[in-house]
Amino acid sequence: MEFQQADGRWFQFSNQPTRQGGIVVTRSDITSRKEMERALRESENLVRSILEAAPVPVAMVRAEDGLVIYESPASRKIFGRLQQSGEPSYISDLYVNPDDRRRYLALLREKGTVEGFEVQLRRYDGQPIWASLTASLIEYQGEEMIVASAYDLTEQRAAEAQMARQRDALYQSEKLSALGSLLAGVAHELNNPLSVVVGHAQLLKETAGDQRIVERATKIGNAADRCSRIVKSFLAMARQRPPERRAVDLRDIVQATLDVTAYSLRTANIEVRMELDAAVPPVWGDSDQLNQVVTNIIVNAQQAMMEVATPRVLTIRDVYDAAAGKVTLTIADTGPGIPEEIQSRIFEPFFTTKDIGEGTGVGLAVSHRIVELHEGRIRVDSALGKGTTFTVTLPVSTAAAVQAPRAAAPDSAGPAASILIIDDEPEVAQMLADILAAQGHRVVTAGSGQKALRLIEGERFDVILSDVRMPELDGPSLYATLERTEPGLLKRTAFVSGDTLSPSARVFLQRVQRPFIEKPFTLEEVRALVGRILNETRQPPPGPRAG
Repeated sequence: MEFQQADGRWFQFSNQPTRQGGIVVTRSDITSRKEMERALRESENLVRSILEAAPVPVAMVRAEDGLVIYESPASRKIFGRLQQSGEPSYISDLYVNPDDRRRYLALLREKGTVEGFEVQLRRYDGQPIWASLTASLIEYQGEEMIVASAYDLTEQRAAEAQMARQRDALYQSEKLSALGSLLAGVAHELNNPLSVVVGHAQLLKETAGDQRIVERATKIGNAADRCSRIVKSFLAMARQRPPERRAVDLRDIVQATLDVTAYSLRTANIEVRMELDAAVPPVWGDSDQLNQVVTNIIVNAQQAMMEVATPRVLTIRDVYDAAAGKVTLTIADTGPGIPEEIQSRIFEPFFTTKDIGEGTGVGLAVSHRIVELHEGRIRVDSALGKGTTFTVTLPVSTAAAVQAPRAAAPDSAGPAASILIIDDEPEVAQMLADILAAQGHRVVTAGSGQKALRLIEGERFDVILSDVRMPELDGPSLYATLERTEPGLLKRTAFVSGDTLSPSARVFLQRVQRPFIEKPFTLEEVRALVGRILNETRQPPPGPRAG
């Protein structure tokens, strides 16, 4: 029997009878043993408390067969209770691939410890998760044991995937930004010769007496006009500027998109059927942004239809709902269709079913956002094997300008005017001179801003038509000089630009608020611009008020 005395010491008493009928009593001081036992219990309780409270799953298993000796509550929270009451449980049941445990055990026996061993394990609900294992090999009661902790990598892997998508999106954004800069330079170089071709083709058509020459000029003009529309469409898609809402005809948006995509659609053996009603009213929106929406849908439809055999048909139609005040544009393809389980995800950012390098998962998400900002709706209807239809619904424009008939272009007829053309491209300057001279105007050309200033000092001009981007003295510098020296000429000044994509040109034109036309231009645009300035500057001054 063991007793503790009042002074805290422990003693063990034993009574043994003797053959003579007596009793032998022995007393042993076991205080040291009792203190060791108490320290051991406290140590075990401390270790258990630490393991029970540890947020990282911890387990001890037998190395030979994976028998679970201990598992922490954190482990049970993720993997379920491995140790069932009265039943042995084995860690090997958690491995999705049994070969992973064999590699893991071989590495442990070779090095004694393992850190960051990534493997797929099964959760309590049977779902696989990625986990990182850190373990040590120890000896316990004469057997090899593994003490291991597991870190759930689900959130980390999701964050890494999100970062990878964001890096890809940033890379795509940088490519688009570089493309915009490239387009600005290419457009400026293309717009000058295109302006010459378009202008002279139209002049030849107006002045030729031979019908065959007229027909040829018409063909040249149509081809050049198509080139100019393609350039303007690319510029519209690459232009980075705040949205400018106005009345927009969806037929023009569709046609501009098809001008760009026509060749790729044709070479893909895709038939385009347009069922667009001329009576459908305009919508209120930003033409560049709506062009981006239509382009994304058509390009996606083309890529989808490449997976099916011909016939491949793209059908575009519009419908006006007068009662709702809405215009609906539908774009239907005969592609393979979209599985029902992912239809709800196609407008999610970075979600794509395309192979790496073929899609970013950004286009439709951006399109959805654009349509929402226009107070519209975009939806998809699809069935496997039956194609896909995108439906874009937008509100009809209610601006007063839409209801009124289009104003006629300002009339440039009247007394002959003296006009100064400033452009560093001689062919462009001469073509503009020919267009205006055909109306009876006196036209002088200057190849630079400096030469133009010398001409202005000695002559009076009714209209000054200047290019924006020129060497030495460009359009903005010329305008600033006139502000100081001849402010009365500012209202007679207008601009021609093939570089409205560049921020500097755009900021300048917005600041001065002077009329301008973009290259390549038509005869009507040039004559209307000059007519507008002449009509404004030739208005008679107001007479004295009656009183």
